[in-house]
Amino acid sequence: MSTEELEHNFLKLLIYFGDLNHEIITEEPVYTFTRLLSDVGGSLGLCLGVSLLCICELVEVLFDIIQTAVKKVCKRKS
Repeated sequence: MSTEELEHNFLKLLIYFGDLNHEIITEEPVYTFTRLLSDVGGSLGLCLGVSLLCICELVEVLFDIIQTAVKKVCKRKS
């Protein structure tokens, strides 16, 4: 082969690697169904607990009012 043939038959190839590292991105749900049920149950428990406390306090106040009224009626009769 002559020099001219070699010059015409060769190819100059430049390869550029931007980054040799791989980064794999995966998606995972942050809020799972179990966590949702747990949070809903906790919130419902808190609301029901507060509601039951309010009902108990209301019953106690009504009992105190009735007790005070009965005492006043008894004092008037005496």
